[in-house]
Amino acid sequence: MTPIRFLLVEDDASHARLVELVLREHRVANAIDVAPDAETALQMLYDEGSHEGTRRPDVILLDLRLPGMDGLAFLEIVKADEQLCSIPVIVLTSDDAPEARVRAYAQHANSFLRKPVDFERFIEMVRELGLYWTLWSRPPHLSGRADSGDGPSPATSSQNTSSQDTPNDCETPPHERGEASGTDRASRRGTQRSDRDASRHSP
Repeated sequence: MTPIRFLLVEDDASHARLVELVLREHRVANAIDVAPDAETALQMLYDEGSHEGTRRPDVILLDLRLPGMDGLAFLEIVKADEQLCSIPVIVLTSDDAPEARVRAYAQHANSFLRKPVDFERFIEMVRELGLYWTLWSRPPHLSGRADSGDGPSPATSSQNTSSQDTPNDCETPPHERGEASGTDRASRRGTQRSDRDASRHSP
């Protein structure tokens, strides 16, 4: 079993702590970075500001209900960036509305998991999620480490059919997907910040 690096984007501190404890208890993760909002997560991914030097994750666990930029907007930015789009993004949220699921998959989420209300079931789901990504699946980068040889090979694991490993269209060149350039994406992020700032100061 190969421990991997997770980025957890979660504003609920109790949920974030619980996920950390479960993954560490079962030795699933060799590192877990926690971002309380989408902007902080993007700074980590883009190696910006006070988060300069943060290593990119093997898997992102994403809540949708976040302060400021919501999870769907974050997901759109990540999956539109050719440097980030191959990172698996697992939506882990209490929002089980059908439209939320449809929009998440339309933005190329790799899986959509609803947080169970029951405490014990939530723990079990996180444990199984972590084991899936370490024992069976092989994320594309694995934090720059060589494969340990435990579990199935990449060729074998790619044959496992699971809702937790849904492919996206990263293989298609960005210009063919109609995506924005890096400059345009930076501009879009700046526009989103400006819109939020304006809404805070509006009467």
